[in-house]
Amino acid sequence: MKGKGLVVKFTSIDDRTAAEELVGQYLFVDEAQRFRPGRGSYYVDDVIGCEVAGADGKLIGVVTEVYQLSGHDLWEVQTGSTKAMIPAVKEFIRRVDLERRRITVELPEGLIEGGEEAPN
Repeated sequence: MKGKGLVVKFTSIDDRTAAEELVGQYLFVDEAQRFRPGRGSYYVDDVIGCEVAGADGKLIGVVTEVYQLSGHDLWEVQTGSTKAMIPAVKEFIRRVDLERRRITVELPEGLIEGGEEAPN
C-alpha cells in the first residue's frame, strides 16, 4: 500500500507511460483475494445497498451511491422520493453492520429534510 491506495504492477506493462494509459479503468479482484480495509473503512460495494437508520432505530433510507471526495466520502441515501447526502465521518456514522447491511447514524437537525417514509 502507498498512502490511501495500492501500487499495482502488471507483468505486461514495464514503464510509467504505458501504465498511464490505464488510468480511469476498473480493476476487478476476486473477493477472496482482496484485503479488508482498516477499522472504520469500507469498500464502496459494501456500503451501497445498506439500510440507514437513526440512533432511535427509525429507518432513514438506503445508500444508493458513494462519492469519494478528497476529505471524506459522501453517501447518497434514497429517503422515500428524495435523496439525502450524508458525510461519511465519525461524527455522524455510529455503526456499520455489514452482516445485517445496516448503518446507524446520528445526524444533526436539518441535515435530512422532509421526514418522508423510507422505501421498503
